[in-house]
Amino acid sequence: MGNPRACTCALNNGGQIKNDPGRSSGRQRWTWAKPGTAAHMAYMNCVNGSGR
Repeated sequence: MGNPRACTCALNNGGQIKNDPGRSSGRQRWTWAKPGTAAHMAYMNCVNGSGR
């Protein structure tokens, strides 16, 4: 995610940053709430409320 507001919304609504052992150099990956869940709707509301 390259959008700081979307990143913040994701982390505030159930998203996580996890180490990805399948990638070299200690890279990390994003996870976010499963679509259709209340946490995902909260994420979408956060992003949409940001004026994007």
